[in-house]
Amino acid sequence: MNNKKFIFISFMAAVVIWAASGCSVVDWYAGRYVPFTGTWKFKDSAQGPLVVKFNRDMTYEVDTDGNGTKDIWGEFKLHDSQVTLQDVGGAMGGDCHEGAVYLYQLSRSELRFAIVGDQCKSRVAALAQPWVRVEK
Repeated sequence: MNNKKFIFISFMAAVVIWAASGCSVVDWYAGRYVPFTGTWKFKDSAQGPLVVKFNRDMTYEVDTDGNGTKDIWGEFKLHDSQVTLQDVGGAMGGDCHEGAVYLYQLSRSELRFAIVGDQCKSRVAALAQPWVRVEK
């Protein structure tokens, strides 16, 4: 088999494996895979209008009342299935200035967080809910 044919077959095999795994378009930032880039809201809208946007540059923005204005913002870091969140500015509660660590689980239809350590009661309550993607 010639080299060009081998490369083409390898590429097509990778595409088939990627498609079969259910993966969506991959977001990378500075060599890091950011699996949940995009805008998310509570799966159960009765829980409230809160919207969070995770950006490719490893920052996030929170719209607490769904009016389109960012009320809280911060930075996040990823390590395997663990995310560290650090609010940087906005209308943070008094107990929300410390960083937080969560495990995340991403499926085709939702994003879930499991607390590892967080002193911020409002963030713990918000991240205990399942989230659905609004936009990529």
